[in-house]
Amino acid sequence: MFRNYLKTAFRNLSRQKIYTLINIFGLAIGLATCMMIMLYVVHELSYDKFFKDHDRIYRMAVKANISGDFLDVAVTANPMGEALVREYPEVVSRSRIMPSNQAVFFTIDEKSFYTEGLYYVDSTFLDLFSYNILMGDPASVLDEPHSIVLTRDLASKYFFNEDPIGQMIKMNDRINLKVTAVIENPPGNSHFDFSCLVSYSTLLHEWGRELFEDWGSLSIYTYLLLAENSHP
Repeated sequence: MFRNYLKTAFRNLSRQKIYTLINIFGLAIGLATCMMIMLYVVHELSYDKFFKDHDRIYRMAVKANISGDFLDVAVTANPMGEALVREYPEVVSRSRIMPSNQAVFFTIDEKSFYTEGLYYVDSTFLDLFSYNILMGDPASVLDEPHSIVLTRDLASKYFFNEDPIGQMIKMNDRINLKVTAVIENPPGNSHFDFSCLVSYSTLLHEWGRELFEDWGSLSIYTYLLLAENSHP
């Protein structure tokens, strides 16, 4: 009986070829659209989920009403994160991030490159964000001032097959940086898009301690790692 149903269906379809083609085409478009939407949603929901402690990491924001002007920004004052670590035991660690707002000029062995995607980060950055460290000591890569961590692509671009660890890079013709590590490139499903990381303590040497103690300037991103079973 089922075979008869199929024969009847195919006979009807063959008699109305244009109608059949329109329906098949519409069905194909509908299925393809559903697949694309599903892939897009899965990709969007996967952002930053590859970090080991992604469910315990939070970015701070500032909301305030200043003389009638409502402020809602994702940047904070420099001392904020450290103060929270001291005052609240639920805050396990913190990392400040200051992306460079323009390309930097790198010089390596008399060769020069313009590079975008430089982030100044605390020594705790790679503790919070579990990027795969390909070369270098994970315990100390960003501890010292004037340290720089390169992504795999940038290390390959600058040093080809040479060992980049310990190599010197001059930034903007005045700041000498030492390569301390190479890490895997940030994946596409991340809100971070950096090519290199420079130790945050470098800013102390270059700009002075006032930057670190100023509560009035909202200029950096602060990320917190909370203890397990804690809520913001």
